[in-house]
Amino acid sequence: MRRKALLHTLQRFYNDKNNEPVPYFLFGDFNFRCDSASVIKELTRNLTKHRASTTNANSSKVFYRNEIGENVLIIGKKEFHYVENQGMIKDNWLSKYDRDPEPFNDILCEFEFDFKPSYPFEEDPELPNQYMKTRCPAWCDRVLMSSQIPEISSPKKAYEQYNTMGKSICMGDHKPVYLYVEMKSNKGPLAGSLKMVCQHRSSACSSASFAKNWICFIALALEKLNLLSNGDLLRQ
Repeated sequence: MRRKALLHTLQRFYNDKNNEPVPYFLFGDFNFRCDSASVIKELTRNLTKHRASTTNANSSKVFYRNEIGENVLIIGKKEFHYVENQGMIKDNWLSKYDRDPEPFNDILCEFEFDFKPSYPFEEDPELPNQYMKTRCPAWCDRVLMSSQIPEISSPKKAYEQYNTMGKSICMGDHKPVYLYVEMKSNKGPLAGSLKMVCQHRSSACSSASFAKNWICFIALALEKLNLLSNGDLLRQ
């Protein structure tokens, strides 16, 4: 369903007969998920699987236990409880299971990143860096772009900033992500009409930054700010 929604959006771009095709950015909450079956397989090596002891025939809760009978991973409806939940995202090994964008690699690209999954964080102000035990952490919030963008952006890595915001404060269950990149002058259809887009609550980009031809995209948990309805994507 997630891939179909993105494909539908891309088709609308390319089938638009009223506007000339130009390089573009897509950003927001794509609802991408990690390959949970593969993640569970890796996490449960050398563990034994147990079903919940209950009279409820519809119960689907599963326990994975170590050799001394301790629960290591619990999977259920809206439950993903790994006892080393915070350690699970160490070194970003989880990123190899971030496969939802792969079918679009021929038409979309993304700058490299090493930030931690942007969802699902605790909404408790006292636990700004902890993940909820409801779903496997995933990189839901992204800044994607058409394949022409790298060609008209600066090749200097020092100018690229692609990261999350609010790492030490509670931002809701999603952490906002941003892309900050310098564009080349007079390149491609965007020449002379570079547009600054910066959406972060009521903040605005400065005219000084605009004069430097910087493009700043901030992809938030947009549904939290009521800027987008659930599942919508923004094109600028």
